[in-house]
Amino acid sequence: MKEFRKLYPGIDFELHTGDYSKIEQWIAEGLVDFGFLIRPVRTDYDTIDIMTDEMLAVLPEKHPMTEKTEIPLKAFEDESVVLLQEGGKQEIEEHFKKNKIAPHISYYSGDDYAVMSMVENELGIGILSELVMKRCDYHIVTRSLKPELHREIVIAVKNEKNASVAVKKFLQFVRKRENP
Repeated sequence: MKEFRKLYPGIDFELHTGDYSKIEQWIAEGLVDFGFLIRPVRTDYDTIDIMTDEMLAVLPEKHPMTEKTEIPLKAFEDESVVLLQEGGKQEIEEHFKKNKIAPHISYYSGDDYAVMSMVENELGIGILSELVMKRCDYHIVTRSLKPELHREIVIAVKNEKNASVAVKKFLQFVRKRENP
């Protein structure tokens, strides 16, 4: 957005934050012009792929599994697990189900940072996205999952053809950055 604002200083953004279901609803109701979502999204939305984000195991610093480079999903059956309530819960639980894993979920939280704090305080292990973990100041460790789990981040707009000129310019800018 910073680079876009340099090119188009007359176009302002009004940012709203919420979980993915709220953002999807806001798009549908026309309360926002577009949103950042994770696949799957409504099939009637136009989307632009932004990035693939790896989901990571999150462990307390002194946890015995920090010695491993990958954490097997099976390990989540024997550990207390802290999961994010919104945003990634469906993919994570579907990943467990697909791999015939019955995790021992002890806590759900609606906030990434609460999950990090709970893991730091040794209330369990968790799964969070690599993107969220990039600015982590907690005393926790991340490891890849085995098998891996990724999420696809997209920009979604209700109807790109009918979008405002400003939105079209932003989407065009994003596409050029993704495909230079």
